[in-house]
Amino acid sequence: MGKPVVIFRADGHAEMGLGHLIRSAALAEMLAPDFACYFAYRHCPAGLSDQIAVSCSGTHLLESDEPTEFLRYAEGVGNGPVIVVLDGYHFGTAYQRSVIDAGHRLVCIDDIHAYHFLAHVVINHAGGIRPEDYSAEAYTRFCLGPRYALLRKAFRDTSPVRAALPNKSGFVCLGGADPPNATLTVLEECGVECPDYTLDVVIGAAYAHRDVLDQYLAASNARVRLHHGVSAEEMARLMADSDFGITSPSTVSFEYLSVGGTLYLLPIADNQADIYAYFVSGGLAFSFEDDFPVSQDRILGSREKRALLFDGNIQHRYRQLFTELAIR
Repeated sequence: MGKPVVIFRADGHAEMGLGHLIRSAALAEMLAPDFACYFAYRHCPAGLSDQIAVSCSGTHLLESDEPTEFLRYAEGVGNGPVIVVLDGYHFGTAYQRSVIDAGHRLVCIDDIHAYHFLAHVVINHAGGIRPEDYSAEAYTRFCLGPRYALLRKAFRDTSPVRAALPNKSGFVCLGGADPPNATLTVLEECGVECPDYTLDVVIGAAYAHRDVLDQYLAASNARVRLHHGVSAEEMARLMADSDFGITSPSTVSFEYLSVGGTLYLLPIADNQADIYAYFVSGGLAFSFEDDFPVSQDRILGSREKRALLFDGNIQHRYRQLFTELAIR
């Protein structure tokens, strides 16, 4: 008998960012030992689609956002009911109903709790969120907080506790798309506050401001090493080698916290408010706009709190959760 089937539906491009794709791919990677994972999307940069394919039994490019096409694909792959994972703000109540009515088990990855959920499971790895913050069915199960952080293997297998590295280096990544070009804002501020630091700047496959960034770097004295389309392993190494990181409060911030260093957060989208509030109010990270740079005593307090954030059992939790869904 073959493995149970899980089919992911997510998208990513310059306007919406790549977070839905990256965190769904992280979940597929965790489930791959026990499940046959498939990935369906309408928008996905070529480099990222290649990375997704590594953990999946198949990928599929959809021609429309209508659930009918996706459900035909799911039926063909699964030859019957499967587990469907939706990650995206355009998969509201009506889309969910079509999946449920087709007989599939439904999991939704969400961070805005903006509509009623019919899903059997809702995943939101932002801390400080409660089931009461959602409108959902009585049967809906909630997997909330960093215990369910959607981390890729390169970040799950690291320790967040380490000594400070006095190497005058920083890490900058404002997501895979960075629609407002906050990367440039960060570099300008770092040029004032820490001009003697070398910055490793990671831009993603959907970053649309490369010309502007290149012009700035050519005209400035900034010490910047620019990286594009790096693997998860290379990203983890760059993070681990940095004294501090400046990221958006999205999946990349969870990844940085899993590696170490002092984290500063700069929100670039409304859906990042929950993660930002949880990390900053809890002293796990600092506001780039209000607190950059912070004193050494605040840095030490932050690292002590972060040591308790991840317990090393994230993959086990997800494999157990989806096994229960498959049995039901």
